[in-house]
Amino acid sequence: MTNFYTSVFLNRNDILVRGYRNGKRVQYRNTCKPYLFKKSRHNNSKYRTLQGKCVDKVEFESPSKAREEIQKYKNSLIPFYGMTQFEYPYINDNYPGQIKYDVEDICTAIDNKIDSWDTISLQQFAYECFYDYYMDRSQPIEHIDELMEEFGP
Repeated sequence: MTNFYTSVFLNRNDILVRGYRNGKRVQYRNTCKPYLFKKSRHNNSKYRTLQGKCVDKVEFESPSKAREEIQKYKNSLIPFYGMTQFEYPYINDNYPGQIKYDVEDICTAIDNKIDSWDTISLQQFAYECFYDYYMDRSQPIEHIDELMEEFGP
């Protein structure tokens, strides 16, 4: 069984993660301790920019502290390097290499729910699936009958 994430979201100073671990759906919260990079004073740093300049890793207590530091040096000649969307370095550090998503785990969870649903529940499921797209439940999903035929039992 593989471990993989389906959602990683920064909420204040925490990283909220949803995913699968050993075939079971999990969700948890981790404290975010981001890092950025500053120009190195030494030429033997193990970190380099895309242009090949030596940089040193600077770790922060929280995303808010990192943002304060960026603002503090905003008008100076000392640039920061790295990603300020701190979810991406978190993913890189916690899920290294190529992630192998196990589609059967995800599909099995949906299939198990659908098997026991009646037509009303399936309509509700369709509304929930497409809610983000429509963003307004007062507007009916067009062509719900076609969706039910395609995805229904």
